[in-house]
Amino acid sequence: KVGNFVSTLKVDSIGKTSGSTQDTMAGVAKAWFRVDGTGTPSFTDNFNGSSVTDNGTGDYTVTVTNNMSNANYVSATEVGGGATTDSSERIIAGMDASTARSSSVYRFRHVYNTSTSTKYDDQYNNILHIGDLA
Repeated sequence: KVGNFVSTLKVDSIGKTSGSTQDTMAGVAKAWFRVDGTGTPSFTDNFNGSSVTDNGTGDYTVTVTNNMSNANYVSATEVGGGATTDSSERIIAGMDASTARSSSVYRFRHVYNTSTSTKYDDQYNNILHIGDLA
């Protein structure tokens, strides 16, 4: 034993000698968004997010900067309670049924609960995309 060594590797990208960076990074989130839906909807923070569109109360579309390879990616959603004292259950309903999923956009609704489907503008809408980039 020569000694204890601590190393830090810092790189901007990593890839294989053949193929793409995507191959090396399988299973890693390719996009994530935190959307504040109050007032004019906007990203609070994001990775690979281009824009947020307001489609009406509690109805938003996020557009990615770098497209997914197809519409078969997985999206996980999570929502916080917001700044109100309202204790109603809130969910993100996921892809809006009236809009086809695509490699570049994801439309979702923030609702109180599945029984009433009352749409709600909230501060904390969190979406994560896992899949392959184009």
